[in-house]
Amino acid sequence: MSSFDASEFLRGLDMANERVQHGARRGFVLSLAHLERKCKEAVPVETGTLAGTIVGAASTIQITPDGVAGHVAAGGGEAADYAIRQHEEPMQHSHPRPGVYAAKFVEGPLKAEGPKCMEVVADEIRGQLG
Repeated sequence: MSSFDASEFLRGLDMANERVQHGARRGFVLSLAHLERKCKEAVPVETGTLAGTIVGAASTIQITPDGVAGHVAAGGGEAADYAIRQHEEPMQHSHPRPGVYAAKFVEGPLKAEGPKCMEVVADEIRGQLG
């Protein structure tokens, strides 16, 4: 599981303000959906089982006085051990799209897309504040 944490960005905003919370939640929902898509593009695909377990769920969003955080996870249920191996170990076999699939199929997109996700959250908060 990788976390998308905007606490540093949100420092200084009034997280008790309902409009800030609404904008932050909406920004995170959009960002988690985007990260989920990017992770599914990078996950190794043989049967599709692992890709089907990648979730960037709105239910993981936590708003506290200190900020907002959400999670993208992969490998639930039967795919848990397989997900850990595929995520943490270097690729041992070829794929139909070389250079596209990556061992760090959750962590990589999070690092690459993090700044874009922060922009989405900021834009949603700005939209709520007028």
